[in-house]
Amino acid sequence: MYNEVQALAILKHNNIVQYYNSWLEAGSIFMQLEFCLGGSLFHYLHPGRPLDTCHSLQKTVDRPNGNADASVVSDSMELVGRRLPLAALTMLLAHISSALSYLHSTWSMVHGDVKPSNILIQLKQAENHPAYTKDEMVHEAKSLCYSILESTDPSGVDFKLADFGRASKAGEDRDGDNLGDGRYLPRLDDPGSPECAAIGRDIYALGVTMYHAAGGPMNSSVWEHLRAVGSVPDLSVVPSSLRPIVKNMLKPLSQDRPTAAEVINWPSLRPFLSASSNGTPAGLQGMEIDQ
Repeated sequence: MYNEVQALAILKHNNIVQYYNSWLEAGSIFMQLEFCLGGSLFHYLHPGRPLDTCHSLQKTVDRPNGNADASVVSDSMELVGRRLPLAALTMLLAHISSALSYLHSTWSMVHGDVKPSNILIQLKQAENHPAYTKDEMVHEAKSLCYSILESTDPSGVDFKLADFGRASKAGEDRDGDNLGDGRYLPRLDDPGSPECAAIGRDIYALGVTMYHAAGGPMNSSVWEHLRAVGSVPDLSVVPSSLRPIVKNMLKPLSQDRPTAAEVINWPSLRPFLSASSNGTPAGLQGMEIDQ
């Protein structure tokens, strides 16, 4: 909890949940954070499921022969649910890559646990909605968020990155020890520098999140295939306008993945960046995108 307070207290970005205050009471730390009326992306994708099942990655997740430790592999994500429409899926990539670019470039910080349950949905100008003063309006506000996401113009809501309990300085994120949800992490035997590998894990996790939000199945066989060296999954569920950049985000080695700053330069994302990114994205810096 101390770690999350320290991280959120310095972060100011439209696509990061806003921190207001924290205090110690009866031996426990309490935080006052922005209340996001749309709930989490996970609950949008799987409305019939009350909780996500988090698999924190342990040091033994990769055996010497390259197979995943069965103790952290689960079929629990193979659920019937919704998928994000194209416009909302594109906006998701724009908003969260913008947040990650801010973390990585401005603060040399990694999130460490990017996944649908740590991405929240918020109405623009949410403070003006009656749900902020009347509890009985919360369900209506969530329904409104969902309706906007499913429209041809989802710009009335924002995606916000939340849960910074595993955030750390890039390269100092306890590699192999108590990392984030194993379903959204690449292999850990990355030959890149600790900083490059840590930043690359955030990019990879967002790539898997995009695959999940586009309707890709998330069961143990897919999970293992995603993490296999030299393997990129069947991305036919990802719209063609996003498929090349998502494919690159899922490359096995961190050095071959785009940075968050390069992701937000993908042409399809630009309409969703004017109100969410801090400044104009830099150029592609020569990043080669596989088509």
